[in-house]
Amino acid sequence: GAAVPPPRCGVASVVVGSDLYVFGGLRVNPMSCLNDFWVYSFKTETWKEVQLTSPTKPAGRGRASSTLVASSSSLYLFGGQSGTLHRIFERFERQ
Repeated sequence: GAAVPPPRCGVASVVVGSDLYVFGGLRVNPMSCLNDFWVYSFKTETWKEVQLTSPTKPAGRGRASSTLVASSSSLYLFGGQSGTLHRIFERFERQ
């Protein structure tokens, strides 16, 4: 079947044009913070996992304490919680 992100709550998300970007979140069973990145196309109604080019993936985070914002070519992720607070500011190039 088609790729679909696993169920989760507390994601960081942002809409850019006709795409919805989703990072991380909290998986309930088993309880863990996720660090995967997905994009949903409203045009094609399909999900695609975003492959980050950075050698180090950002730490998993969930709940309502992370924020994802977009600029013309990048996405910025700030904060979040995975047992500890993440005050780091991370930048990702949009695909």
